[in-house]
Amino acid sequence: MSLVAALLVVVATLLAWPGPAPGTSRAGTGRGITGRAGTSSRRWVPGLGRRGEESWVAEAAEVAAVALRAGVPLAAAALVAARSPGVVAAAPWLRTRLEAALARGDGVAGVLTAPSVDGPPRASEDLRLLARAWSLSEETGAAAAHTTAAAAASLRARSAARDLRDATLAGPRASMRVLTALPLVGPAVGLALGLSPAVLYATPAARLSAGVGALLTLSGWAWARRLVGAAGRPGRTDGSA
Repeated sequence: MSLVAALLVVVATLLAWPGPAPGTSRAGTGRGITGRAGTSSRRWVPGLGRRGEESWVAEAAEVAAVALRAGVPLAAAALVAARSPGVVAAAPWLRTRLEAALARGDGVAGVLTAPSVDGPPRASEDLRLLARAWSLSEETGAAAAHTTAAAAASLRARSAARDLRDATLAGPRASMRVLTALPLVGPAVGLALGLSPAVLYATPAARLSAGVGALLTLSGWAWARRLVGAAGRPGRTDGSA
């Protein structure tokens, strides 16, 4: 009986364990989403370990914006950004491709949208946003410092929104996994009491109950996964679903 009590305590602890709070660190920047001035919150959220590989685009945009404000041309500013430590660590190919494009007389925006560009899907989305900002400056003569700074701010805001979304959905995802695994506790308790599954499910009624329970568990898991997935998808700006 002591083993059964221990199992029940473990299950109750898992159910009562608090999920991550919405405030999470912004990987790659060294700053957290702050609750008050001078403090930061750094909590682990599933999926945030990969965020450092994606935040280099925002860093490149910020470095380029600083260089552009100092009067450096767009092509040279892009090379300065490509040489920054964070960008070199995450995208060592960028400097080489920028230099090759400039040697051919091509614009810098095309390098970011080339089909051969490597990286996670989110980094590719960020690269396309920065490329559009640079294309706007190249094609219309708009101040590159302003378009690049706006792109950098948008990328940081997008990253913060992703962090907040992942942190908010971490709790429901954990609850979904725990509740899906809970039916497995029944056979484990039976084994702890000395009853094998063959004895527990010896009667037709027991087997029918087990089958119905498994079906309901899978249905609940699929439904919960659909709800969480719908909550994690970005909404449309026109207000439609």
